[in-house]
Amino acid sequence: MRLRYFLASLFAFFFLIGGAIADEVSAPFACSLQGDRQTVRVTVKNGFGTETHCRVDCQFSTQRAGTSFQISCGRTVQPGNEAEICVKHYEKEPLVAMTGGGGFCVEPLPAEKEDKADGDDEAELQKAMKGAQDLLRQMRQK
Repeated sequence: MRLRYFLASLFAFFFLIGGAIADEVSAPFACSLQGDRQTVRVTVKNGFGTETHCRVDCQFSTQRAGTSFQISCGRTVQPGNEAEICVKHYEKEPLVAMTGGGGFCVEPLPAEKEDKADGDDEAELQKAMKGAQDLLRQMRQK
């Protein structure tokens, strides 16, 4: 019974906090296989007017059937031109071709909404903490 209350409070906490997570939107990216066929250069373009965090996921086939090389890179990117976010080397064998991937950047909040969101986040956190404390009190009373 206590476990059920604990899990319910944990779910409520993460549900409330989850509303504060920023949206990711698709972004132009490239996973370029270099001349040695073992090195991949990963770039992404931040299309927003301010810096934001971007990430790219790439998958390449290898010469061995049923094997692949996967890359995930991320970092804060300035607005404007393409930015290199990583270079990865696959030492086992040459890569053949890119088989999948995607680029994403976190959509920044407008400045006035960001200030309001910070206050909303604090209020939601306090509400979630109070709910968890109430549940713990109820559990202790039983």
